[in-house]
Amino acid sequence: MKEAALKIISGISILLFCFLTACGNKDDLAEETSSEEPVTVEILTIEEDKEEETEQEQLPDLIASYSIGTVGDTYSGILEAVAEEYRRQGYELQVKKYDDYFAPYNDLAAGSLDAVLCSHGQFLKSYNKKNNSSLYIVDEIYYTPYRIYSDKQDNLDAMKSGAKIAIPDDVVGQARSMMMLEEMGYVELRTDVYDLPTYEDVANYLCDMTIEAVAAENLSDALSKYDYVIMDSDSAMAAELDVIDGALYTERADSDAMKKYCMVLVAAENSFKNNEEVSEGEESSEDASEEAEEPSETSSGAPLDVLVKTMKSGPVRDYLYNNYHGTIVTCRDRVVTTEE
Repeated sequence: MKEAALKIISGISILLFCFLTACGNKDDLAEETSSEEPVTVEILTIEEDKEEETEQEQLPDLIASYSIGTVGDTYSGILEAVAEEYRRQGYELQVKKYDDYFAPYNDLAAGSLDAVLCSHGQFLKSYNKKNNSSLYIVDEIYYTPYRIYSDKQDNLDAMKSGAKIAIPDDVVGQARSMMMLEEMGYVELRTDVYDLPTYEDVANYLCDMTIEAVAAENLSDALSKYDYVIMDSDSAMAAELDVIDGALYTERADSDAMKKYCMVLVAAENSFKNNEEVSEGEESSEDASEEAEEPSETSSGAPLDVLVKTMKSGPVRDYLYNNYHGTIVTCRDRVVTTEE
């Protein structure tokens, strides 16, 4: 009997202990639950999500999709930056990268592209002539100056007294180099080869100098062999030069070479007609580019007009400055540089 009573008492004690323990845990849980910290964190998270959703909702609905072709990593990268800003205006830009300069123009002429940005006006002129096409220049977009460098001279004084000068051996490189030397007053070129002069087209040397064409990949080595070397920004960067401050002379922004060899946006004639139809009386891109360079927050204008303005807009110019440090600029940012 006593043993049974003890078992009953023990059972009651155990139940009472469990009950009190549970109550204590419940009180603790209530105290923890009353803390505002978890609730606050949850609310902040929800608010941040709402802010992100609001930012996404602020982007305008897509008005149209536009395709553009280019060559190489540099300009495809620039166009990706353009595409981001273009999307903010309500347009999607599809960037297609090619391996050679003829392919994008072929696709543009065939109608499978809306525009091309990969070369200069002289190339387009030659392409139209050879292919009996009517592609046209929408606007001048980007500009990469040629410059004169030297590992032997601190200034251009020696240019007039027996200097040996190396220039790129490609067609455009020779033309720009020779036109630069003519504008500096060192040579006179034959007038019948004005578009694409070479070092062999000097009609008259106005000072004592020797000019030789060197393959682009050898321009770095030419710095140790020649008094002066003329090269573009890519070659200068490959030679690990201070591209801008290390130059003794920079191609003038108002030069004939710049006007002929700046990077141009190209479209087909039917694109221009479609552009006018969407614009419904707005200025052509050629006129508009002189005035409102910055695209509006949301634009309902023709995609070609908006694309031109976006390519020269503040965010894209900032991208060029931060990534290319002045070696590639928009044509609105050209700086006239004269001989010191």
